[in-house]
Amino acid sequence: QSGSVMYSLAFLQAFYLTGNIAYSNEAFTSLDMTFGANPLSKTFITGVGHKPVQDPLDRVSIDDGIDTPIPGMPSPGFTWHLPAFREPYISVNKAFYPPEALVNDNYDQSYPVLRRYVDSYAVIPHNEGTISDAAFYAAPLTVMSDGSNPPNIDGSYEWQWGGRADVLDQTHIPLSEVPRIDSAYITQWGGRVGNAPAKYLNALLQEQVCAINASNIPYWVGKMNEETKEFLCEEQIANFLHWSLFIDLPLSKVPFIPCGIMPTIEWYHIRNASPEWQAALSEDQIACMTDEQLKKLGWKRGTDAPSLAPSASPSLFPINICLDLNKRKCNQKSNECEFSFKKWIISCYVKKEKFEHECSQYSKKGKCNKRKYCSYKKDVGCIHKCTVADKFSCKSESIKKICKWGQTELNPCYKKCCTIP
Repeated sequence: QSGSVMYSLAFLQAFYLTGNIAYSNEAFTSLDMTFGANPLSKTFITGVGHKPVQDPLDRVSIDDGIDTPIPGMPSPGFTWHLPAFREPYISVNKAFYPPEALVNDNYDQSYPVLRRYVDSYAVIPHNEGTISDAAFYAAPLTVMSDGSNPPNIDGSYEWQWGGRADVLDQTHIPLSEVPRIDSAYITQWGGRVGNAPAKYLNALLQEQVCAINASNIPYWVGKMNEETKEFLCEEQIANFLHWSLFIDLPLSKVPFIPCGIMPTIEWYHIRNASPEWQAALSEDQIACMTDEQLKKLGWKRGTDAPSLAPSASPSLFPINICLDLNKRKCNQKSNECEFSFKKWIISCYVKKEKFEHECSQYSKKGKCNKRKYCSYKKDVGCIHKCTVADKFSCKSESIKKICKWGQTELNPCYKKCCTIP
């Protein structure tokens, strides 16, 4: 479509060089197709005419909650053939019948090219206006304007939430606009918020952070700075499911970790947390940990109440003899330390989000075992079946529909020395 505007520029140059009014008239006529003189009666500049383009590939127009696009943007318009390498191009080409293939170079046997247009941002060749397109429009329109009716630019446009795209996923909006996104919209995104870059998460306000619903998506809490982490809500933390979300909490939020969750956090994740984080755990939280966890960590439980450490001990947390050892020195302590080149931990995990269940809320064995996805273990309590399954159990007929054996999380011993579990 911008081709007709290019012809207008050529005619204007001819008129300038020759003074022939015929070239000037042709320059005006060349713009007619853009402004509706075509078989579709459509104008290819948004906001102009009775039937303008409604769905251009413009991220601001897509992501805002306003029905009409920002006015004044050109669209390429008609194309003879879409590149048929993916959808929706394949289906659009087939929908134009007869197809574009010529019979003896006879265009009469094909669907008319000036009707080959789809008003949808998904059809990029039809609707992605470029800077070059805008320049081709602006130049002749400026030259031929008599200045009697200048455009009205009142600056009243304001972005608002409610568009069709996953705004925070792909950061289609300016960073300065992030605080304006409605909290309800953030909740609807669910785990997709975890894809947002750190700078976008840190632009969220307190009510927006509390609205994030990504309980089983790893590592997004760790992307936040300490100030933003303080916006996390107690109820939100209580619903977290992935260990990384707990380990990345600020010290002030550590006491909000539910007691029933503590047995599900692998001991080496607790060990690898900062000493300040470990010290922020309450006695009740430590009391909820399993004997195996405490043994691996070198912590002790009192007889009447949880004891953080013997009085003679200089610290609750024993010195990690494997910490900061290189590969050679680590292998010399093979009975206690491990140096691994395996990036991922292979274990049993839940296949789909719909199979997730907060099993730790059931304290009694009977109620726990009645739940489809839960299993009661004596030293641990009620936990998800996938959490405790070994490779053989994970692939068994009883749970293989809800669980899968494979890569789940980064290995804490990957390319560094750590204590053998």
